[in-house]
Amino acid sequence: MEKIDNKIYPQEKSNPIKSFREVLAEVYEQIEFDCLNKSGDAEQYREIVLIITEVLMLNPASEIHIAGSTIAVRMAQEVFRELRAEHIEYVVNCFNSVPYEIKSKKAYLRTSLYNAVFTFANHVNNQYHKDSKG
Repeated sequence: MEKIDNKIYPQEKSNPIKSFREVLAEVYEQIEFDCLNKSGDAEQYREIVLIITEVLMLNPASEIHIAGSTIAVRMAQEVFRELRAEHIEYVVNCFNSVPYEIKSKKAYLRTSLYNAVFTFANHVNNQYHKDSKG
């Protein structure tokens, strides 16, 4: 059994560190990957799943750069655990609508995923009100 340096990755004995593959499977289930409308590019959705998994695998005691700010990884992980299929669709639609080249695609997607949790419901309401008046 591999010994883990608890100074680097503090974990409770009842909560062992999961493998990338285990977390990846959890993310596929969390966002209901099979239910997503992947009519565009399935690989684009897979890459988003990998970005989510990467964030969830980071050391919770460290920091991450999102949207021009440095935040605690633990907070980012809690937000990323709230992501669902509708958030992923929203991020993909927004990403595919950008009229310019995105230079740092991974950073852009990480920020978009983080922000989607906070903005999706308002986006839907805004679209509804815009469409009902037009």
